[in-house]
Amino acid sequence: MTISLAVVMDPISGINIKKDSTFAMLLEAQRRAYRTYYVEPRHLWVAGGEAFARAARVTVEENPDHWYDLAAQETIRLGDLDVVMMRKDPPFDMEYVADTYVLDRAERNGALVVGGVSSGKPQMAAFSLMLRRASGRLTTSAPFRSARSST
Repeated sequence: MTISLAVVMDPISGINIKKDSTFAMLLEAQRRAYRTYYVEPRHLWVAGGEAFARAARVTVEENPDHWYDLAAQETIRLGDLDVVMMRKDPPFDMEYVADTYVLDRAERNGALVVGGVSSGKPQMAAFSLMLRRASGRLTTSAPFRSARSST
């Protein structure tokens, strides 16, 4: 089964691929043959109780002159994806808060949401969790312990 991952992030055209952890995560997801989508925060919405996005399939490469390619945008139901990652940079304004409500709905619709305010999961730890789930070494019923857990 192919894992599907959507990354909600600021414009990919403006990232520094040598420093950007989202880019590194996309590279690893691509290496593992995940189906990866790129979503800008302004392309999220809820309709009829379902979370949606205008998304484009994305491929990435370690080439500072041309590090990504986007397919044509399509409307996707976020709850149908395995993982949705929120990777928006500050400021955390009202648009960001509204986006977290959409992502909360995506989680209720079936997606694992990582990085939103309501998720409370550190993003790199959650990405590791997703990779372990995908490799079959962790079941979905196993408890999650964040790096901030005291026990």
